[in-house]
Amino acid sequence: MPFVTGSRRTDRRAFRLYRDAIIFTSLCLPLASRTFIVLKLKRLEKIIGVTVVDPIRDERGWAFRDGPGYSTDPINGFHFLSEAYQATDPGFDRRITVPVLWINKVKDR
Repeated sequence: MPFVTGSRRTDRRAFRLYRDAIIFTSLCLPLASRTFIVLKLKRLEKIIGVTVVDPIRDERGWAFRDGPGYSTDPINGFHFLSEAYQATDPGFDRRITVPVLWINKVKDR
């Protein structure tokens, strides 16, 4: 189990993952909101960040907006979740769903 030892190397790895990984989810969907429960049970809430999308979807899909209980995308500055899908697969034309685990590509350091 990589994040259990508490060693300095593990702590650095956990910090790097927190900076580079985030879950995009919605609180209005019971299945998607279960990600919070899993993160807590697995003690991953300090390792993987969470961003909640606006619970009101429009014709453009899930939006990142500031509001009570939801916020903007802190990593890439996406305005809509569909932008994340398009960034990974420009030809993606299916349904945009949550939750999404987004991991930024990490360059050699």
